[in-house]
Amino acid sequence: ELNRQQAEAAQQARGQAQPGDAPRGRRPMPPVTRDASLPPDRVRVLVVDKDDQPVEGVDVDIVRIDAARDEKRFPGKTGALGIVEIDVTDTKKDALYFVEVVYDEAPYTTHLFDLPLSGGASAALRVFERTEDPSKVRSAVHFEFDSLENDKARILVAYEVMVDGDQAYWPRGGMQMWGPRAATVAKPLPEAERWLEEVEDAPYAKLTRPIPPGEPIKLSMGFVAPHDGTLQVEWDAPFPLIGARVALKDELDLSSGGVAGTAEKIEHGAPEPMTLQDLELAPAAKPLCEELRAKDPDLACPRVLAQAPIHTLEFSVEGFVLQPPYLRWIALGVGSFIALVAALAALLRPRRSRAQVLEARRRELLARVKAAPAGSNERRRGLEALDRIYRQLEALGVLPEGESAPPRA
Repeated sequence: ELNRQQAEAAQQARGQAQPGDAPRGRRPMPPVTRDASLPPDRVRVLVVDKDDQPVEGVDVDIVRIDAARDEKRFPGKTGALGIVEIDVTDTKKDALYFVEVVYDEAPYTTHLFDLPLSGGASAALRVFERTEDPSKVRSAVHFEFDSLENDKARILVAYEVMVDGDQAYWPRGGMQMWGPRAATVAKPLPEAERWLEEVEDAPYAKLTRPIPPGEPIKLSMGFVAPHDGTLQVEWDAPFPLIGARVALKDELDLSSGGVAGTAEKIEHGAPEPMTLQDLELAPAAKPLCEELRAKDPDLACPRVLAQAPIHTLEFSVEGFVLQPPYLRWIALGVGSFIALVAALAALLRPRRSRAQVLEARRRELLARVKAAPAGSNERRRGLEALDRIYRQLEALGVLPEGESAPPRA
C-alpha cells in the first residue's frame, strides 16, 4: 500500500512538472514503525528512487548493535516491487537496529529502532544517484562566539547546505567537514548529529551519509580556538556560499573582514542583544587539509577537500576577555613551590643504613620460614635467603646477639 501511494504521488508530480522547473519537494519517508502483520523478528524494507519508484536488486542490511557495541548484519535483496523481508535471528532485548542500503556507492540508513515482541517492523528508504560536484551545492554560514577560560574562545559555525538537481552529494570515500584554522575539537551540534560523526580530538567531523537534493541540511559544529584578545578566523567553505554572517555580542566587534554599512542590531529573539554583520567572500585559499597533509603525508583527505575550496572567509573579532597575567604567574609560583617542597622532603628524609635494611629483611624471612610447612620448597628457599642475609650481617659485624646462623630446616 505504501509503495502504491508513493508511486502515484510521483507520477502526479512528474505530470505537472515543466522543463526547467526547480526540484519539487519530496514527501518525507515514513519512520520505522511496528507492523503487526509481520511475524516477530521480521523487518520489511521498501527502497524507492528519486521519483518514488521501486528499486529492484538492491542489497539491504538489517544491522543489530548490542550493548557491547558489537554489530551483526542480516542481509537481503529487494525484489521487483523494491521490497525485501528479512528475518532477524538471535534477537536481544538490549539491542537496537537500523537499516542500511548502499546505492551508487553511497550509504543510506534509517534511525535506530527496536524490534517489538508482538510483531515485526516496516521501514522505507529513498536513494539517489550520486554526484561529486561541489558546485551543485549551495550553502550559507553564520558564526557566533563566546569567551572561555585560559584565553580561549568557543566558535559556533552554523552551516546550512542544499543540493540542486536530482542527485545526492557524496564524494567517494566520504568527506571531512573542517573548522576554522587553529580550531580544535569539532563537536557536531544536535541538529547535525544525523549527518556528522564526531572524531575524537580531531578538528573535523565526518559526513556519515549523502546530502539529499532539494532539502536544507544543517551541518553545524562547535570549535575551540586560542585568542590574544583578538581572534583571527580563517575558514574554508567546501561549497559555494550565497551568504556569510557573524553574530556578535555587545562586548565583541568585527575588526576586519566585514562588509561596511550592513550591521543589523538584534534586540529580541536572542538571549541577549547581538549585532549581525555580513562577511566578505574572499577568493579560495590553500585548503587546510592540504596544509596538514604537507606535514603528515599519511593524513587522509577526500578529493573534494584536496582541491581548492570554493570560498575562504577571513575576518577578525576583538573584545575577548584575557586572563590577567598575574594569575598565570601565581599558578606557576604555587606549582613550583609545591614541587620544591616535595623534592626537599625526599632529599631530607632519613635514610636507613645497610645494616637496618638487612635486619628488616631478616625478620621478614624468619616470619615466612616459621609459617611455611616443614620440608616444603617455600621453607627451603626462605632458609637459603636467610643464610645469605646472615652472612652479610656477619660481614658487617652487626649479627644479633646469640644468633650466628639461620634456623635449621
